[in-house]
Amino acid sequence: VLFFSILFGAGLTMLGKNGQPVIDFFERLSKVFFNILSIVMKLAPVGAFGGMAFTIGKYGLSTLIPLGKLMICVYATMALFVFIVLNFICKLYKFSLWKYLAHIKEELLIVLGTSSSES
Repeated sequence: VLFFSILFGAGLTMLGKNGQPVIDFFERLSKVFFNILSIVMKLAPVGAFGGMAFTIGKYGLSTLIPLGKLMICVYATMALFVFIVLNFICKLYKFSLWKYLAHIKEELLIVLGTSSSES
């Protein structure tokens, strides 16, 4: 998909002004999709809360124990990566881990808060 998307973009660029209407269409379409995605992202916590409420209501609080263990494992893995792997890379290229972490703190908060790599 990515390969053909790049080829499609190159073909549109080669068309010059004749390809501009198609480019304009895709720019408008991308704005629509980003608006839809924004709505979904705003409603996702409500859906997650509903799913958790249903699960706890049906199976009890004990269902949270495996989820808690998973969360501990995920955060421990992130910490190990930062303090071992990333620290090694920082030392290899002679810059401070703490300065680097301060530089990317906003991205880190998104990753830690959502467990997502989209940031």
